[in-house]
Amino acid sequence: MRTLGVLLIAPFLLASAQALAADGADLYAKSCRRCHGAEGKSDTTMGAKLEIPPVAGQEAASVVEAVKAGGRRHSRPAENLSDEELEAIGTFVEAL
Repeated sequence: MRTLGVLLIAPFLLASAQALAADGADLYAKSCRRCHGAEGKSDTTMGAKLEIPPVAGQEAASVVEAVKAGGRRHSRPAENLSDEELEAIGTFVEAL
C-alpha cells in the first residue's frame, strides 16, 4: 500500500520540481542574468566591472542566503523577490 502511494504521488512531485525549475529560470533571467550571465559564470560586462563571483552549481540554500544577506550587490533583487521565488532561483542556479 505504501509503495502504491509513493508511485501515485511521484508524478506530482516531479511536475512540481519541473515547474519550480522553469520559474527559477525565468526569475534568474529577469533578476540575475545581467550580472551573473546566462550560465552563472559572471562573464558579463557588469560581472567583470563589479567583480561578481560565478554562481553556477552553488547549493540552492547558499544562493538564497547570499541574496537575503544583501549588501551592495543584492539589496535590490532581494527586496523584489519572495522566499519562494528566491528558492526557485536557487534551485535553478544549483542545476547550472
